[in-house]
Amino acid sequence: MNEENSSDHKKTIKRIDAHYISHEIQHLFHVDKGFPFTLKELLIRPGKTVREYLTENREKYVKPIAFLVFSAVIYTLIIH
Repeated sequence: MNEENSSDHKKTIKRIDAHYISHEIQHLFHVDKGFPFTLKELLIRPGKTVREYLTENREKYVKPIAFLVFSAVIYTLIIH
């Protein structure tokens, strides 16, 4: 019964192009959400942040892979 409803609402995958990449980069720098917010929350309350990302609201946080890559770039720039 639920399978019928879920098959009707297929999510379309966006093409990765210059617009998509620029949107993702802009998304990293939002103050109320994005990279600064994710970093602050992980430093202050890591357990609650991970639980909230996994079970409740993912809109405020940066995707884990993007967070890892962006953190590595910042770390590399600071060290060199």
